[in-house]
Amino acid sequence: MIPVYFPFTYVSKQAADLLSTCFDKTIVYQSSSNTIPEFMTKMADQGFLDIRIPENSDEEKLAGVIQEYKNWAQVHKGGKMSFFKTQTGTTPFYDEISPHHIISDIKKKQNNEISEQMTDPVLQARIFLSIAQEFDENYWELSNGLESVSVMEKALIEQIKGDNDLDNINSLTPNQALTKDEPGSHMTEQRLKSWTRLLIGDPEKSNFYITTSRNVMETLLEDSQEMEKVLIQAVSNNPDSDEWKKDLSSKLENISIHAVLEKDLKPLSVENNAGFLTIYRIPREPYDFFSWYLNKGISPNNDKILETKEKYTLIGLMEMV
Repeated sequence: MIPVYFPFTYVSKQAADLLSTCFDKTIVYQSSSNTIPEFMTKMADQGFLDIRIPENSDEEKLAGVIQEYKNWAQVHKGGKMSFFKTQTGTTPFYDEISPHHIISDIKKKQNNEISEQMTDPVLQARIFLSIAQEFDENYWELSNGLESVSVMEKALIEQIKGDNDLDNINSLTPNQALTKDEPGSHMTEQRLKSWTRLLIGDPEKSNFYITTSRNVMETLLEDSQEMEKVLIQAVSNNPDSDEWKKDLSSKLENISIHAVLEKDLKPLSVENNAGFLTIYRIPREPYDFFSWYLNKGISPNNDKILETKEKYTLIGLMEMV
């Protein structure tokens, strides 16, 4: 089974390593072909990522609006990072610095033709996701830098204690990367709403979605009463893990098809444990489930079930140890 990474368009190195440990390939959406990070392009060339971009995307128009946003952010809120860092817990599209307000402000300076184009909800979603991706990339660069400092500090402490074995420095574990204050904690619902616009435009259906954000998963669990936890799997980063991957794939296939199954919520320990994968399932189409964020407050169609052999949509949370 090939998972779809959500609701991010940027895959950090930490997330990419963990995903490739479990799956041969992961699908990730991009709002623009002009902003794909180099290392993600390399992973796509190697077959680890399947990068999907909206069809008939007007890259020039998108780039122009993004530049207008950057100018707007500098004048109004002190830059892009400030915009996102102040958005925890706010209601998307209703506060004064929501994408809707930004676009309305920019439209006042544009001609009527461009103003009409900018009312396109898919374009608005791509604008937001492009901004979010830049924030996420900056966040992980900063996070990696802080982790390096943390490792160096620990090494210094070890040396002060009298342990001068340099081999121990390389074995020190940096702070856990996927923390509570991770990108998914900023404008979570807006991320889900914008990402869903790309999802429903993808003609190739998948019934398996995965995130590395606990904040995103907690939001889904709060909003849905249908999500059933069915599996907790310890993740091995053993290089020779082909058999382990096949076993995991078989488990996921079984979970997606059979209504009655024995839940596996006590993960067995594995060699070189790198993290944990928690799987939930929902008895409906993924488009129907995620589209709730486009029409929040309107109950999803309970009669809309998967039209494939899979009876359930799977949603996974991957966390590092």
